[in-house]
Amino acid sequence: FERVVRRLGLPEPAVALARERVAESLRVLAEEPIAPNEGALECLIALKADGRRLALASSATREQVGRVTERLGLRTVLEVLVSADDVREGKPSPDLFLLAAARLAVPPKDCVVIEDAVLGVEAAVAAGMTALALVPQGRDGHLHGSAGARERLESLRQLTPEALDRLAAGLPWIP
Repeated sequence: FERVVRRLGLPEPAVALARERVAESLRVLAEEPIAPNEGALECLIALKADGRRLALASSATREQVGRVTERLGLRTVLEVLVSADDVREGKPSPDLFLLAAARLAVPPKDCVVIEDAVLGVEAAVAAGMTALALVPQGRDGHLHGSAGARERLESLRQLTPEALDRLAAGLPWIP
């Protein structure tokens, strides 16, 4: 919000705009139906069943993360939740991802991050993690690649235990 205020020359303080946005988001999360990204639930369940350790590291607030994971039934699938409230600096700082890795007790080099935002790819790379860009078909993923994403996923259906094994072995990615 600080960048938006500066870029647009807005008179409102960034903190006030952020509070407004979070309040509206929480209202929507409480009152309206929410749907996960295509293939997300199946992907997470398959990875968990395969023994993968899963974390969510989000730039959203702790309350937003909690509501989403609760409403989608992800609390039993995700071992660790990290929110913007847990770190000093958000993306592109690697803090979110490094904290998630520390809470999982997994070295950053052994972590794979799935990110839809360019700043998130930058944060994952800065953390020493492998970044995969989630960029739906029809959208340009060039900036994600330039930021250091190793591969592009058009859908989370492509993220299987077998695909992660190929990635870890340094084999070509097969969507």
